[in-house]
This record gives sequence, structure tokens and C-alpha cells, in this order.
Amino acid sequence: MQPSHSSDSSDSPGASALATALWVIVILLGSSGVQEPLIYFAPAATPLLTLLWLGLYAIALFALLRQSGVDWLIWLLRFRLLILLVLLVTMGSALWAIDAKLSMQRSVHLLGSCTLAIYAGFFLNIDRLLSTLLWTASALLALSIAAVFTLPELSVQAYEGDQVWRGVFANKNTLGFWSTMTLMLALFFQLKEQTLGNRLLLLSCTLMALLALYESKSATSVVALIAGCTVTLILSACKKLQLSMVQQALLSVLGLGTVLLLLQAIDTHWLNALLGRSGNLTGRSEVWAQTTALIMERPFSGYGYGNLWNPTEDSMWIQQNHTNFSWIVYHAHNGLLQVASEIGLFMAAVTAMYLAQQLLESIHSHNQLQTPTSLFVIAFSVAFLLSNYSEARLLINRDIFWILYLAMPISLLRFSAAPRPGEAALVPAVSRAY
Repeated sequence: MQPSHSSDSSDSPGASALATALWVIVILLGSSGVQEPLIYFAPAATPLLTLLWLGLYAIALFALLRQSGVDWLIWLLRFRLLILLVLLVTMGSALWAIDAKLSMQRSVHLLGSCTLAIYAGFFLNIDRLLSTLLWTASALLALSIAAVFTLPELSVQAYEGDQVWRGVFANKNTLGFWSTMTLMLALFFQLKEQTLGNRLLLLSCTLMALLALYESKSATSVVALIAGCTVTLILSACKKLQLSMVQQALLSVLGLGTVLLLLQAIDTHWLNALLGRSGNLTGRSEVWAQTTALIMERPFSGYGYGNLWNPTEDSMWIQQNHTNFSWIVYHAHNGLLQVASEIGLFMAAVTAMYLAQQLLESIHSHNQLQTPTSLFVIAFSVAFLLSNYSEARLLINRDIFWILYLAMPISLLRFSAAPRPGEAALVPAVSRAY
């Protein structure tokens, strides 16, 4: 099978322009790079963001139906059945949730966020999707660095007795992972043919990302960066050794596991010292223990999507009544633990199966394409999955990292192989390998 390097699969230049414009808005909103400044400067206007999100969902759904009919639904049923099952249970969890209204509201936003990811994946090829992401992400990093020196009350936060950067993002860990993603993007784009001007711009992006990553003191993001780069080096070596996909996957797991064990062994010796961390997981152990206890109380159903975590003033009572936390805990600090606490252990297992399926698909696509962008998709996926060890980024509504995680492999799959004669281009030929 030969890769198909066609341009965007949209029906017209206008459709492609719409997809690009929509993608830029989603990046800005989903990164919290618009929300946090808006909360600071004009808090009364923040409810308008919800209306804007709802409008984006409607546009994406209408565009999918208009440009592809029901073919995209057929594609999802064939190749994304696991995540569809998870989303279905997530929506249904309102039936047994502690706060049914809250669960339904947040489920609608999760479904809408996934619709945006599907639209971006179907109608932006991987190069355009990632190049748009790179320059938008770099602009937000530049804005964050500028804000540190002009509006420190917005962009700097206290953490363990120190002042750390969060930029225009919600918190320091978001800035940290945003920097990790931008750094990897800039490095991988350097591997492509570029003009001298573009290379200088990419170098500027790299330096900004390194500075922001260091000042965020986000240890999770540093480890995610190391893991993502490790896997890409292993896959590059596999290409030269001409190993099969199964051999590549096994070698990647073994290599990544070795690196993580080494990092864990030497963590208190250099990583925490480098980042100014105490090495006590800053309360995560207690969060994990209480989350595990919550799961054991409702192992099959969970407490309902969006009920326990990311509390608001109106929903704070749920966390207060069902946990013994002495502080506000916004997430479970572990992706799968959070999923299990919300929709049950079985659905957490289904989610894990979906994560594995998508990673294998991305590796298979990279074997066909062998491009820097296809390699980045794998690096990002590994970094994203690893970040869920101490952060919770799975099934998070209106979150750019979750949207990216869904969108990029879809776009990559669609351009990894040419369709059979008479077969709709919307269905990736690579999927026939499974």
C-alpha cells in the first residue's frame, strides 16, 4: 500500500478554510489561553464562552453532515467503536449520577469536544493540522512569557513556597505540557525541509518552550518530554533495523519502561532538584488513595461523569460529602483512576483498550508514511498517556489535549494509504490491516 499524499479531503477550498479557522478557535479556547485572560479582565463575559463552544459544536456537526453525509458515522462505528461505547456510557451516567443535571451538561460538552476533534481529523490533513497548532501554540507561549513580565498577578502562581509560571493558562502544569508539546512540534518540524527564515522561527519556538517548561516547574511534563523523545528514537532505530510493527511496539514498551524506571530511581537526585520540587508528589498519594476508595464504593457505575471533579461553587458539596480532602481537588491526578471513579472500572478498562488501539494504529501509519509529522503523533501520544500518570487528561471536555489526542490519529490514518478503487476516501485503507 502506498501513502496518499493528497491535499485536504474537504470538498472545496472554502471547506478547508472553514476547518482551519475552526481549528484555530478550538486551540485558543481549549488551551484556556483565552479563558484565563477573560476571567481576569472581564469575568462577566465568561458565560459567553459556553455559547461559543455550543456554536462550534453545531458548526462542526453541520459541516460533517453536509460534506460527508453519514460516512463519518460509519467510519466511527468501524474503527472507533470503543471510544463510542465510552461516550455512550458517559452520557448515560447522568441516570445514576449524584447531580444528573451537571453530569448531562458536562457530557454534552464532552460529546461536542469529540465532534470537533473528529471534524478536524477528517478535514485537515496532518501537516496542516500540526502546522496550525505549532504557530498558534507558539503565539500563546510568547503571550505567556510577555504576561509574566507585564501581568505577574495573572501569569505567576505560588507553588510549594516558590513562584512559578503559568502564563495565560489555567495552571502551571497546563503551561508545562503546552511547552512540551510545542517543543516537540518545533523539533520535528526542523526535520522537514524549511527555509532559513522558518528555521529561525522554529528555533525561537524551541527556546521559548524550553524557558516556559523550566519556569513552570512541571515535573510531569519534563518526564513526558523525555518519554516521547525516547520512543521516537527507538522507532527511528527500528526503521533502520527493519523490525515488524509488533517488534517495534515491544521494543518501545521495554525501552520506555527502562527509561521510566531510571527516572524514578534518580528522581530525587536531579529532577526534583532541577525543578525545585520536594519529591513528595504534592498530595497526589492522598488523592489516589481516596479516589481508589471511591471506586471501590461504586466499582461498576462510578459517581457520574463530571460530578466529583473540577468542582464549582454549586457542585462543591459533592466532593465535600464524599471525600475527606482538606483542600479543593480539581482532578484525580490520574487519568484512568478519574475515569473509573466517574463511569466505573469496566469502562476504564475499555478506555485503556482504546488507548492501546490508537497507539498501535499510529505506529502502523508511521511505518507507511515515515514522516516527521507521523513520528510526532506517536511522540505526543506517548507524552499525553504518560502525563495521565499524575494528571487527569482523559475524557476532559473542552480540553485541547484530549481533542488533539483524538484528532491527530484520525487525520494520520486518512492519509496513510490510498483507498481501493471505488472506496470512499473517508475510510482509511490502513484500517484494513486490523
